[in-house]
Order: sequence, then C-alpha cells, then structure tokens
Amino acid sequence: MIGVLALVGAILLVVGCGGGDDGSERAVGWGVDRQLGPKSLRLGATVEVCWAPVQLERPIIEYDDDRVYIELRHTPEKGEGEYSSCPLTGPLTLRKTITLERNLDELVIFDSSTDPPERRWPTERPLPPERRWPPE
Repeated sequence: MIGVLALVGAILLVVGCGGGDDGSERAVGWGVDRQLGPKSLRLGATVEVCWAPVQLERPIIEYDDDRVYIELRHTPEKGEGEYSSCPLTGPLTLRKTITLERNLDELVIFDSSTDPPERRWPTERPLPPERRWPPE
C-alpha cells in the first residue's frame, strides 16, 4: 500500500509541478528597436539578471493572415534557482533580429508574451528617420 501511495505521489509531483519546462516563465516583453529592411526588424527586450548573462532564444513566430504573433524568451541563467538572494541583480537589454515572410507594411505584429497580446507594429508613434527603412 505504501509503495502504491509513493508511486501515485511521484506521478502527481511530475505532472502537477511542471515536470517539463515549457519556457513560458522566461517569456519577455519586447519592443521594436529598429527597422532593418522591408521584412526585418531588430527587437529589444530588457530582463533582470543575477549572476550569469542570458541571451534571447530563437523567437516563436506564428502567422494568422496579416497578423504575426512573436514571443521572445531568454535562456535560463546558469545556476538559476541555486541562490536565495541576489545582490548583483540588474537590468540587461537584449536584442534579436528577425526576418518575416512578408513585407512589414502588410503586417500587424503583436507581442504574445503579454496577455492579451499587445500590438508592436506598426508603431503608434513613427520611428525616427534614422531607425526607418530605407534610411533617409
């Protein structure tokens, strides 16, 4: 009987407590840093880091007609969860360049790390001339 209870407890622990990492807790909000071409953008995201530098993983991009949903995730820090306090926490801005399947002027782009997703492109305020494509 004790063996059965232990087995059931172990199964519940794995299933109920996140036996797998889907990465959603590492999703970060982002903004458009610069348009690099007719289909390319550089995205920027600021994350709080503790001991080890992190980087942005390959973005998750989903298309729905003229809408594009992009989720950025950062890599876990080495030793994440090993420290109960972090005296060196600070912001770090990360950038990721993406190229989409269609021209940006045909698309509406959303940040899917937020709930509900927030529109990021076209921007409500125009980008300054030095950050637009083609450069003026």
